[in-house]
Amino acid sequence: MIKAVKEKFCNNLKCREVVVDIDESARMSKEMLAFNKKVNRELTPIDLLANVRERFKLNQQQAAKVFGGGTNAF
Repeated sequence: MIKAVKEKFCNNLKCREVVVDIDESARMSKEMLAFNKKVNRELTPIDLLANVRERFKLNQQQAAKVFGGGTNAF
């Protein structure tokens, strides 16, 4: 959860738009990315990915082509 978001909210039922300034947007993006990385670490241990790659006898570049991501992702 992102705490204390500073925003402007349109209460019109047809609009419901939320506007944040550039600094708040950057802060929210940074917090969301950190949360995303935390969840990914908890769900997929790094050694699991390397073990799968080695099981299929793929080098890092081959694994990146098959699974996506950068050449150092695996």
